[in-house]
Amino acid sequence: MKKNSQNESNVIKVENSNSSKSNILDTIKLDKALRLAKHKSKDGKLEEAKNIYKDILQKFSKNKKAQRGLQLLDKDLTSEPLDPPSKKLQPIINLFMQGQLQKTLFEVIHMLERFPNSVTLYNIAGASNSGLMQFDAAIKSYKQALKIKPDYFDAYNNMGNALKKREIQMQQLTAIKKRLRLNLTMLMPIVVIVA
Repeated sequence: MKKNSQNESNVIKVENSNSSKSNILDTIKLDKALRLAKHKSKDGKLEEAKNIYKDILQKFSKNKKAQRGLQLLDKDLTSEPLDPPSKKLQPIINLFMQGQLQKTLFEVIHMLERFPNSVTLYNIAGASNSGLMQFDAAIKSYKQALKIKPDYFDAYNNMGNALKKREIQMQQLTAIKKRLRLNLTMLMPIVVIVA
């Protein structure tokens, strides 16, 4: 009988230790906790975000935002993350902002090996190619982003700009070719036959 009462006291201790576990809502408000969970999720800290949502649901079991966030995280934890965490993405964005477009493309291609479904990386690749006046490659990148996320507004917008720039580039090339043909005909030597 002593063993049985010892087991019961162990069970009570375990239950008490679980109930004394701190909840994030003991230190911050609900709205801030939801924002923090979302931020952690975007940064790739999925387990931390999941724990925050669980804490919220422990106190507010019917909170729709926490339920939805937890559902999305459960999907994300079972599949590959789409975008790299912001700390890995920021150096690439910095290269782009500094105008180092070739280096940006190199880093994007390298990062796409780990995150092949990242619409953000394809968008950056498209913008870099567009900046290098490689409009066909830019359009291809934007189309890839749209294949992954068909409602990605930025990719549509950027692809439209690339298409417009490509059309202008084609018109300029056509004009240059015509001008060169005219110059060549004007420069043709005149043969004078002396009799």
